[in-house]
Amino acid sequence: MAQKDKDKISYEIEDTLLVKYCHFLYNIVGKKLLSNKKFKIFFENNIYNKKYEGILKKANMKLIPEEYFISIYITLSALFSIVILSIFFFIFINSAFLVFLFYLGILAVTGVGIFMYNYPVVIAKTRGDEIDAAIPYVLPYMKILAKELNLSKIIEIIDEFLIYKEIHEEFKKIKYYSNFLGYDIHSSIREAMLSCPSKQLSDIMNDLVTISNSGGDIYKYLERKLSNLNEEIDAIEKKNLDTLMIYSQIYVVLLLISPLFFTIMNSVLNLLEFTSTSNGGNGTEMIVMLLFILPFLYIGFMMLIFYSKPLYSRLKPFK
Repeated sequence: MAQKDKDKISYEIEDTLLVKYCHFLYNIVGKKLLSNKKFKIFFENNIYNKKYEGILKKANMKLIPEEYFISIYITLSALFSIVILSIFFFIFINSAFLVFLFYLGILAVTGVGIFMYNYPVVIAKTRGDEIDAAIPYVLPYMKILAKELNLSKIIEIIDEFLIYKEIHEEFKKIKYYSNFLGYDIHSSIREAMLSCPSKQLSDIMNDLVTISNSGGDIYKYLERKLSNLNEEIDAIEKKNLDTLMIYSQIYVVLLLISPLFFTIMNSVLNLLEFTSTSNGGNGTEMIVMLLFILPFLYIGFMMLIFYSKPLYSRLKPFK
């Protein structure tokens, strides 16, 4: 195979379980339902949401809005039918159980509906945050390359250095438009950025296109951008350090001094036989606290510290 053919990529989005599920429902049931004119009018007026075309693209879900919303409709209809059939099946059971079953079913249908409706929005938001977090690691490489290479070469080479999944996916889109569909590099970037969930990356790439078109200096632009970004990171780090100082004080007071104080007081009360409960408890409260309560508090505090860190310091490479 020629090198040129090897360089051509077919941009493929990895199907998640939800995407496969929606494909299945649409092919088995959805197409037949939408072939009915009356149902199609009802679907377009009451269920379909056109703005989800952009949201699904930003979430990297290989679905069209019709496909996604008909799957939501079928799923909720099936769940509601199961609830109604269950009520008829248990009709001879006491009424309290039927009421409980009905409200449990309504809660389940509502929960699934909210989950499916908001899932693409949450995924797009998460992808955007991860892309923003990866930008500080990408710009230094781009700045180095910009000293000698044009924009097309920068995009071609930088893709090989990207080790963070979501930003790598966005650069794969650019290469897809350029190598597979034959767009020029500027059009490829603009097309790819239309479905990018990160406004920050979109702005940077569109600025690069503008500078490249006008014959400007990409290296100087990236140098200024990186300098501004480093200042923002310094401010974030300072704020995070202040937050950690507050958390450390809470940790010392609640998880170090308080258990120690409780231990000393419990020992003194037992020694003086202050109460019969303390005397006969044989340190049960202490054992419960040391073996069950404190470990969970320490784990919870470690998770709090981890998730309080900026996302760029928590990103994990996928390669």
